[in-house]
Amino acid sequence: MSSGRPDAHDDAMTGATVTDSVGRSLSSSFTNAYGSDDEPAYSISQVAQIMGVAPSALRYYDHEGLLPHVERINGVRVFRNKDFPWLRVLQCLKNTGMPILRIKEYAQLCEEGDASLEQRYELIKAQRQAVLDQIEQLKFYLRELDFKDWYYRTAIAAGTESAVHVDEAPDMEPDRIPDTQEATGSEAAVGRKDDDCDSGNGDESDPMCRIQPTHELRPRTETHI
Repeated sequence: MSSGRPDAHDDAMTGATVTDSVGRSLSSSFTNAYGSDDEPAYSISQVAQIMGVAPSALRYYDHEGLLPHVERINGVRVFRNKDFPWLRVLQCLKNTGMPILRIKEYAQLCEEGDASLEQRYELIKAQRQAVLDQIEQLKFYLRELDFKDWYYRTAIAAGTESAVHVDEAPDMEPDRIPDTQEATGSEAAVGRKDDDCDSGNGDESDPMCRIQPTHELRPRTETHI
């Protein structure tokens, strides 16, 4: 009985699992029908598993004309090893935020060969810069999370948020993350590791070592979330 899914025939052939030369899991019946020892064949479900995506994502790419070189045999999509580099590019562009229209533009330019080399380079260069900008933004957010990680560990060790002191200069920009923070009370109570950090014995990845106060701090009165 048909599943009612338009592309159900892509996954219809099942069988014992075998493994190709690079360790990919294959259906023996699909491979026997559409591939060979020299040129394995992959169903859409197998490709989805290998790529770590949903089969619907691959069907979407196909629907948008982004898989022009994937074979169809009797209506069945048949993927080959040669298809994986392009699939990786598609996933890279999609997962780094390139709009689908821009991805389609890039795919169309690829079909033009050497005549579009400069245009393709400009698209990739722009996307690379977009990724670098994302990385810088994430680094900024990571600093805030480092601060909150320090804040809560310090408050929990002291048993109260009122023990946490944070320096904020009056001229600090509204979106600037404080660079210095320290808890009041005994160092043992708040779990500070000044001696270890100063001596080089502490874990430099620990915000308690990485973020050190530079001058006297005053209590922060805002409510922390």
